[in-house]
Amino acid sequence: MRTKGLVLLLLMLLPAFGGEALPYAIAVQGPGTAVRAGESFMLRFQVALQPGYHIYPSNTQDGIPFTVSLDASKDVQAKGLLTGPKPARFEGAEVYHGTLLLTQVFVASKGLSPGTVELKGSYQGQVCSEGEGAVCMDIPQTAWRILLDVE
Repeated sequence: MRTKGLVLLLLMLLPAFGGEALPYAIAVQGPGTAVRAGESFMLRFQVALQPGYHIYPSNTQDGIPFTVSLDASKDVQAKGLLTGPKPARFEGAEVYHGTLLLTQVFVASKGLSPGTVELKGSYQGQVCSEGEGAVCMDIPQTAWRILLDVE
């Protein structure tokens, strides 16, 4: 079986203020194969930032980090921290630029029955422009949803 909806969420929305496109887009990608009870799998969060913008990694103390959370679930638990590529340095802080994949490992419960499981969660953070007149804006808490096939 294949994961239903490899990409269920893609955000490139117009903010309520200003009417300009946001400087980021985020897509959630499933594991690409069926999940098995008791085993680990990964979800990927593809973040595309416009040139001249950055976000902060999940383990930073320099700004508001990009984080992912899973709604309470008896079927699946998050394992470890959100991981990504090695951050760049910008004005002494660790940041991400460009397009990157952030991964979160999850573990399916041993008692998970075959079929389809819906996972829900959210992400949030802060995106900042660079250069003269730099500003930061919140990436508001945004819901994501993905369907997993379970063998």
